[in-house]
Amino acid sequence: MSACEGLRRAGVEEIVVMVTHGLFTGRAWERLWPLGVSRIYCTDTIPLPAGLGAAPIVVRSVAPLLAEWVKPVTKDGES
Repeated sequence: MSACEGLRRAGVEEIVVMVTHGLFTGRAWERLWPLGVSRIYCTDTIPLPAGLGAAPIVVRSVAPLLAEWVKPVTKDGES
């Protein structure tokens, strides 16, 4: 049984996947949709392959997170 199937059996109404470095190579990731995944959230650390614009994949920038981390280092000279 997959994790998605287990979640469905437990009564979960919506399954959302979150990934950091979504390679989306091959076609295996497309099997998530029939398992009930409604959306994939992915960071912009790796560009999405061409042709994925129609898939329900939401890309989020890591720039604000990096800016918050770098700000104290550049301000105080500390790491």
